[in-house]
Amino acid sequence: MINVSELLSLHGYEVFSAADGLQGLITARAIIPDIIVSDVMMPGLDGFQLKDALEKHSETAMIPFIFLTARADGDDIRMGMNLGAEDYLVKPFKAKDLVNSIEARIRKSETMQKLFKPQEKKLKADEKIFIEYKGKPSFLKVSDIKFIQADGAYTPEMNAEFTQWL
Repeated sequence: MINVSELLSLHGYEVFSAADGLQGLITARAIIPDIIVSDVMMPGLDGFQLKDALEKHSETAMIPFIFLTARADGDDIRMGMNLGAEDYLVKPFKAKDLVNSIEARIRKSETMQKLFKPQEKKLKADEKIFIEYKGKPSFLKVSDIKFIQADGAYTPEMNAEFTQWL
C-alpha cells in the first residue's frame, strides 16, 4: 500500500511531512508550502487546531488546505469547511481524487497570486533559507548569503517558541 507522501512524490510534487500537528505548524511556517494536506486526527495539535493556528497569521492564512481523514461525520466535515479548508476528502479515497483536488487548488492559488501579487520568481526549497531577523520571519535567497554566524546554543526548547502560534 502506497502512502500519501509517496503518491504525491510519484506525481512530481515536492513533499514535506510532519509527524504531528505541531511539527506541521513549524514546517508550514518555515517553508510556506504551496498546499497543505492534513489528517484531522493527529497527536498534539489535531488538524482542526492546525488549520485554525495557520489562519491566524498572514504568512500562512492563504495556503490552500485539504483535509484527508477517516472522520466522515457531517459535523466534522462542516467544521473543516468552516475553518476555511478548500476540500475534505474521506478515507478511503481514490488517488485520482486527491491529485485532482490538489491540482485544482494549486491552479486557483496561482491565479489568485497573479491577480494580487507583483510578479516575482518563486524560489524552490533548496534555493532559500528561513530565518528570523529582528523578530520577523522571512526567507533569504541562498545565493545572497555571504556569511552565517550563530549567536547561541540551540536546544529542543526552541520548539516552545512555536506554541505562541496556538
